[in-house]
Amino acid sequence: MLPLRSEPRSESALDVADWIELQLILGPPWRVSEANAREFLDRRGLGDSFGSAVAGAIGVMRRRSGRLSKRYPIVPLAGGLARRDRSISWSQYAALLTICCVDFGQAPALLLEVTSLFEEYCEGVLRDLGGDAARAIHFGSPSRSGRPEGFSDAIRWLAHKLGLQAGSGYRDPRRNDGGVDLVSWRVLPDGRSYDVRLTQCTIERSLLSKARDIDVDQWVRWIGFAERPRIAIAVPYQVPLRSVEAREATNLGSLVLDRLALIESANEGEGFAVAAAHKLLGVSGISALVEAAQ
Repeated sequence: MLPLRSEPRSESALDVADWIELQLILGPPWRVSEANAREFLDRRGLGDSFGSAVAGAIGVMRRRSGRLSKRYPIVPLAGGLARRDRSISWSQYAALLTICCVDFGQAPALLLEVTSLFEEYCEGVLRDLGGDAARAIHFGSPSRSGRPEGFSDAIRWLAHKLGLQAGSGYRDPRRNDGGVDLVSWRVLPDGRSYDVRLTQCTIERSLLSKARDIDVDQWVRWIGFAERPRIAIAVPYQVPLRSVEAREATNLGSLVLDRLALIESANEGEGFAVAAAHKLLGVSGISALVEAAQ
């Protein structure tokens, strides 16, 4: 089982909400109110550090429930919040939540595996977003899509997948993926590609640095796009739309796909994203959730 944090990641209402959600999912059923959540933290010696964020965390959980409905594992009831009946509908949320509550300092060897599974999940979501005309492929290195290892060859391979010509821009052989983990696009009936998006996936709290990693001007020189490709950054945590991070990422031209946006965009039923979520739950060792999601 992945080593889960014994306390919230930080004193922010978002991180305290994540931690309380995980306790509700993993523990016996209980109804969370502001008062008993403070008591819960006090019994674990965490009240002084995190008690002041409880009211905000309860508000965060209520807003998440209103936005995600049955895709969210917590339901508002009279007198507080409680765990929703176990359901495949919220298995994806549980998988992304678990990523955010792992202490990778205790299991650094698992970081690459979890990152790869998160990329796999995001690939499924990007396919879902575009309907029947949607395509998505893993471009990161090491590749699971069959792309050539060398960067120059990989660019030519990707251009062929897109039905486009490779450009003449210099492709530094020391590069691995040009900052891009996933490439998604749509296909017209005549086979032409459009609406190309270059996506980077990260489970680290480094949204703005990642938003600067993809140089679209360079990519335009590498591949003869019919229209300028767009950028997306996918993360398993929540990024409030009005936060400085979200505004700055938008100013840099990036679409932020945070936990809530990913959950909203994914298909609920069986599919690529759901299968990846099951794998994430399996790696986490939370067997009850894995069984509920099958």
